[in-house]
Amino acid sequence: MTQTLQDCQQALDEAQQENQYLKKHRDIFLSGLAHDLRAPMASLLTQVDVLNTGAYGYLNTEQLHALTKIRQYGQDLLDLCIEVSDLAKAEVGQLPLTLYALSVNELQRHGRHLLKESVQKKHIQLQAENVNPDLFVQGDTRKLQQMLNYLLFNAVAYTPPDGRIAINIQASDNWVQWSIEDSGQPLDMALSAQDFTPYLVLSSNDIYDTEHRHSDMGLNLAKKIADLHGGKLEAFNLPKQGVRFSLKLPRTSLDEVKTNDLVLFYSTDPIMAQSYASTLNTCACMIKLVFNASLVISLTRQLQPQVLIFHIPENITKAQEIFQQLKQLKNSPRLEAMPVILLLSKVMDLPAFLHNTVTVLSLPVSDAALLQQVKPFLNT
Repeated sequence: MTQTLQDCQQALDEAQQENQYLKKHRDIFLSGLAHDLRAPMASLLTQVDVLNTGAYGYLNTEQLHALTKIRQYGQDLLDLCIEVSDLAKAEVGQLPLTLYALSVNELQRHGRHLLKESVQKKHIQLQAENVNPDLFVQGDTRKLQQMLNYLLFNAVAYTPPDGRIAINIQASDNWVQWSIEDSGQPLDMALSAQDFTPYLVLSSNDIYDTEHRHSDMGLNLAKKIADLHGGKLEAFNLPKQGVRFSLKLPRTSLDEVKTNDLVLFYSTDPIMAQSYASTLNTCACMIKLVFNASLVISLTRQLQPQVLIFHIPENITKAQEIFQQLKQLKNSPRLEAMPVILLLSKVMDLPAFLHNTVTVLSLPVSDAALLQQVKPFLNT
């Protein structure tokens, strides 16, 4: 009997070792595959952007619409590659984090901006109020935004038309807690930590919007990111109908912001801004994305970034608004020496007061070219 138990234990140990070996090599393979796919996908998206500028000739409305779809689906594939790579790294504890103090109010504002078109299209009632501007969490800029995007778009995907999404934020001395509730179908069971299974679907009984649903790995990666931040992500069924995701992250103060490595990035194109931000994150700098032009000067005064970047692909009216913002900037004794990089369409004329005071790059601008311009201003 004793010998039989020993044999069973030995067989179990060998099976566990083999499982760990296979899991490790699976993650290495997936990470390498995702890395190899990212470069050609990024090049494809760059060529689509070049076509959109009309550099190769006039495009009619149908062709422009087709390019928009190509870019959308291409970006989805690129995001999937990033998810696979990040999840594989997280599984073996090799997903790097660069921690900063991040404004909870800005994260909330960014989330509302991302969801605006989606909730309007489905007539979803979105409840998300501004929070205390002095409230900050400690986190990696890209990873934390990535995690919140998964949760928000998951709520949109599982909420029926004319439904409701509520985002509530509460804070204690040491923690900030997000509560994201939707009015979709309940999950089969309340999800505990072990239910966020890698590479498997965490699905409810009905998906109402596959367009805004992230890959099946998204929620598992969100759980991994929360764990790496010293936080906690859970999901529960609501008493009547719907699901609540609860995210808790460590609270910190503005004093923790590494302003010497901060890049403030304004853009009229959220998709391209995210792509550029991912590249700039390789410098281990903090990227704060801004999509409201009126906030640029106030945030610059508050955070004192090392570099200001303005990305304005085609919107002439928005460019004129930014030029006026820059005029205020250059007239401020504290901010006049702030390095400014403009990513502009070739058809835009630069005001005389900006000549020789800013760096201008004509779109399309490659990731490598932007990185080359930004690096000299950083201390990392």
